[in-house]
Amino acid sequence: MSFPIFKKILINSHVSKFIYPQLDQVDFGHSPILLEIVHLKEHQESVLTTIENYFEEHDLNYAAYPIVILTTLERYHSKFYLTQDRKKIPQFFKQKLKQLTLKENQKLNFVELKQTHLHNLILSEYSKIINEYSKNHKEIHYLNRENEFYKVLLERIDS
Repeated sequence: MSFPIFKKILINSHVSKFIYPQLDQVDFGHSPILLEIVHLKEHQESVLTTIENYFEEHDLNYAAYPIVILTTLERYHSKFYLTQDRKKIPQFFKQKLKQLTLKENQKLNFVELKQTHLHNLILSEYSKIINEYSKNHKEIHYLNRENEFYKVLLERIDS
């Protein structure tokens, strides 16, 4: 098993018949994915909708590893993590590749085993538990964003 680092996917088109084959080649749930749609400018919203529809139609589980979408949209509610800056993607998955020690390799194999079980779960059966668990994380994320907003506001007032 390879170390889970972000796999960068550049979405080439805004037309769904071209996006679907491109997404079919991606192995979701086995590593973190970074989808780039910044270059599609005015079509970004339709591309996001197409990606969400793809996940619903194929009943894909995006709980194992994060799916980050690099976009310029500021106000778009999505199940995915949307960001405008590469520096804001989770740092844990931005590692340089190196040879793993025996202990690290054993832990990685254990994670792979857990991941296969998670990949085989029927998401609808466990969605209530996952939603309850993630509610606190969402609250922390919301408070952190609010804190960042106030910091920027204070900096503007001070200047």
